[in-house]
Amino acid sequence: MRGPATWSSIYNACVYERLSPRGRAAILLATLWIGCGATASIGATPASATASEAVAQSAPSASPGDDAAHVAASVRAEAPQLAAGVIVIALGFSVLLLSAVLGRPIDIALVYFGIFASLYGLRLVTLTHTTVTLYGVDVSTLQRIDDAITYVINIPILLFIERVFGPGWRSSITRLRQAWIVLAAIGLPVALLAQDPSWLMPANNVLVIVGVAVMVGHFGVWRRSRLPGLGVLGCGIAVLAVFVLNNNLAGLGLLPWGEGPEEIGFLVFIGCLGHVVALRQMEAQRRLVAIDQELKTARAIQTAILPRDLPVLPGVDLAARYVPMTAVGGDFYDVLKVDDRRLGILVADVSGHGVPAALIASMVKVAVSSQAEHAHDPGRVLQGVNRILCGSLERHFVTATYVFIDLEARRLTGATAGHPPVLLWRAGDGRLVELGASGILLGHFPDAGYTPVEHRIADGDRVVLYTDGIIEATNRQGEFFDPERLREFVARHPGGPSGTFCGALLDHLSSWCERGPDTGGFEDDITLVVASITTANA
Repeated sequence: MRGPATWSSIYNACVYERLSPRGRAAILLATLWIGCGATASIGATPASATASEAVAQSAPSASPGDDAAHVAASVRAEAPQLAAGVIVIALGFSVLLLSAVLGRPIDIALVYFGIFASLYGLRLVTLTHTTVTLYGVDVSTLQRIDDAITYVINIPILLFIERVFGPGWRSSITRLRQAWIVLAAIGLPVALLAQDPSWLMPANNVLVIVGVAVMVGHFGVWRRSRLPGLGVLGCGIAVLAVFVLNNNLAGLGLLPWGEGPEEIGFLVFIGCLGHVVALRQMEAQRRLVAIDQELKTARAIQTAILPRDLPVLPGVDLAARYVPMTAVGGDFYDVLKVDDRRLGILVADVSGHGVPAALIASMVKVAVSSQAEHAHDPGRVLQGVNRILCGSLERHFVTATYVFIDLEARRLTGATAGHPPVLLWRAGDGRLVELGASGILLGHFPDAGYTPVEHRIADGDRVVLYTDGIIEATNRQGEFFDPERLREFVARHPGGPSGTFCGALLDHLSSWCERGPDTGGFEDDITLVVASITTANA
């Protein structure tokens, strides 16, 4: 059964529902403005009295019993303001503490907001009867602290707005912040040293009014940015703007009532901002989940293009290790088996990391596979790969090295394209040889040529192919592992299975760098392929 119509329902049916959203917002803001005036007028100190005068007028009596009663009365009267101040201070300190614990801020805008909230909460609890009564601080000292905070508090909030929304039309927000910096530079000495610390407050009030007008003027532009929850944030800004305008106009003596409870508007703004931050975090989390899924897919693709099992040839002990810096790296290796006595090994390094580098590595895989008929000629293999990649890499590039091992002829042939040199350990005379004649990197010069070099191989020799992630690894002192340390390690470990050698080298590198796969990873992708010439069927 429907009850009798009330004035509010009649108003809603006849007026409010017919208004546009802007009209409804105007009514809401007007209501809030009237509420500010009513709240400030009922039982409030006259508008001509300053905050310090209001506090001084209620100085405690000399009687201890009266003191306790006065403190209790002050706490009850100022409980909402004190509670709001404590909450806002706790919020600001929490944001700043989180940034300090994480080492670097997730978003510098949150740091600016944390500073602003801490200052605002401190201002709420500074110039109160409770603070004067409990701590016995001189009212004039508290007034100086309150004025000093007022002169600087708008700088961090403007930095926050700049960070989130930009410098504004014709850098108006930046100019406003610069004006406030000038005011703060003058106002701080005035607040702390001048006989009248508040004589610059009218200039601050004017700047606040101008700032509110600038923010309202920019809101229509910000709406086009499609920031999640911008409508809610706009409501919070509007509510806070009403209270701020009311207090600053009253401070200039332009309103018939005194200042209102600005902390109410600030708490509404905080709630709306928290809603927006939560939406942004949820959106960021959704993007992270999508990116993680893409990385998993790319990792699966990259794993598929790497050899599942290395070919087994009598007379060659093959082993390989691949350690990506991120979930997906840009290194690549492959083995082209011609027959049971001959095979080719390629190691490549794509510039960059992540999905783009992995996709280019997959292109290298296709290009190398297409050169199977020329596997015996390293120069032609690299030349063919280079021509296929030209025009497809844009700002990326690829370095590579390719060696061909012929057990029948006891010969090693290799060519390099801008890649670190292959190391050949000669067991017969205990020497370490580098395969030189490096050519230009792949993917940008279609007519580039690559000259192969030949070396004799014998039982006990070891061929080491690697990417620059090994020699460019650094320790805590910033020193590179460098080619010389790698050569020394190879010379100290001439024998044993190839797999054992690979594991020992990576363990030594992790120990030297004080990092590794279990301690945050290396600074670059690492690929290592080792071929040891054995006596089996030699």
